[in-house]
Amino acid sequence: MNRIILLIVACVFTTSIVASEITLINNGKPGGSSDARTKLYHDGLTNLGYDVTYENIGKLTQAVDFFSKVDGPVMMAYVNIFASSQNIVHTKENYVITEYMQPLYLCATQTVKSLPNEVTVAYGKSYNPLMIANILQAIGKEATLVPYKNSSAVLEAILGGDVHIAFNNQSKSLKFMKTGKGTCFGHTGEGMVIGVPSLTDQYAIDFELPIMIATVIAKNTDNMQLRKDLTKILAGNDFVEYHTKQQLITNANQGWDEAFVIVHDSEKLWK
Repeated sequence: MNRIILLIVACVFTTSIVASEITLINNGKPGGSSDARTKLYHDGLTNLGYDVTYENIGKLTQAVDFFSKVDGPVMMAYVNIFASSQNIVHTKENYVITEYMQPLYLCATQTVKSLPNEVTVAYGKSYNPLMIANILQAIGKEATLVPYKNSSAVLEAILGGDVHIAFNNQSKSLKFMKTGKGTCFGHTGEGMVIGVPSLTDQYAIDFELPIMIATVIAKNTDNMQLRKDLTKILAGNDFVEYHTKQQLITNANQGWDEAFVIVHDSEKLWK
C-alpha cells in the first residue's frame, strides 16, 4: 500500500514539473540590446523549467514574420518603435511586460542659438517625420528632414557635417557626445538624463513627445503567468541595458492595463 502511495506521489510530482513549451525568437544582432535581452530570457526560462526552442534569426523583419506564423507558444523582445515599419503592434493579446523606457535626443555640433533658422535634420527612416518636424518647430526651427537607414547612419551624418541636427537614440547620442565634436541640447523625456535637459523644461511643448519603450510580446501563452516569470528573471539578474548601463526596470509594480495603455498610446506616435 505504501509503495502504491509513493508511486502516485511520484507521478503527481513529475506532472507538476513538466516544462511549459515556448519558442523564443532572437531578432537582434550579436552584441545588441535585443540579443542580450533574449539570451537572458533563454537562460532564465530554462532555469524556471520551460522547454525553450531558441530561434536565432537576427533580422527584425524575418523575426516578425516568423512570430506571426508560429502556431504554438512564442515570445520575442520588441520595441514600440518597431511598429512603424513592421506589421505587429502591441495589443492586449500579445503585450507581456515593459522592460525600460528611453527618450530620443536632439544633438548638434553647435549651440541652438548659433544654428540657422532653417536646419537640416537627420533621422532614422522608420521615424514619423511629422513628429520630428513638430519638435523642431517648437524650438523655433524650420526643418528639412533627411531620412537615414538607421541610427548609426544618423550618427555618421552629424559627425560628417552633412546635417545640422541629429535626432537619435540614447546609444548613438552618447557616442556623439563622447567624440567631443558637439553635444545634445534636449531629449524627449523628463528631467535631466545623461547630462541632457528635457525639451519640455526649455520650450513650450504642448504635445506628446516620443519615447522608445522596450517590451516583450508573446502569443498562445498565459501572458499573465509569463509576465510573472519574466519579472522573476529580470529581478534576479544583474543584466543592464547596454545604452545606459542601468539595470532593466520592469512594470512589475504597475497595473497591467496602465502599462499597456502607455505602450499603446506611445506606439501611435511612430506611425
